[in-house]
Amino acid sequence: HQPLPTVSGANAETLAEAERRIPHMLRHRERAITAADYRQLAADTPGVQMGRVELLPRFKPQQKRSNVAGVVSVMVLPQKDGNSLPNPRADRPFLEAVHAYLDDRRPLGTELYAIGCEYISLGVSVSVQISGGFGREEVLRNVRQALRDYLWPLPGGGPQQTGWPLGRAVNQRELEVVVARVA
Repeated sequence: HQPLPTVSGANAETLAEAERRIPHMLRHRERAITAADYRQLAADTPGVQMGRVELLPRFKPQQKRSNVAGVVSVMVLPQKDGNSLPNPRADRPFLEAVHAYLDDRRPLGTELYAIGCEYISLGVSVSVQISGGFGREEVLRNVRQALRDYLWPLPGGGPQQTGWPLGRAVNQRELEVVVARVA
């Protein structure tokens, strides 16, 4: 009998999941050497539900400096079901778990940071002409949802459906296409 409830557990790994994981493990042998190693190991951090991993080589987050030798920053976002506000943010325990997992696997001379993201506010103004037979509130809700889907930072969002790309400018024409696809 278990007197206390357990939390943050995971389902047992399926055979298909193990077959996908084992070649990666043999390739990097649980060591973070290449960019792909860092991404894969961060995504495999035990006890966290990872939504997205981005590697920022040579980026020192406290000083917001790029091209710093010997530094690797791993930007991580937790998984979030759906894409309602607020956007996903990595809290301190999440970042600490990723850092601790990677820290044991990084090369000795590498300065490692696990960081969340900084969202930039974006205001979008859209004019919509509603055709007969469509309800105004429903159309406007669908337009807002289509824009949110497109700009979402996790997989499913962005032009390639891998999450909105870091540092990529928002293109007005692309947003017009997204809005035009709404019935």
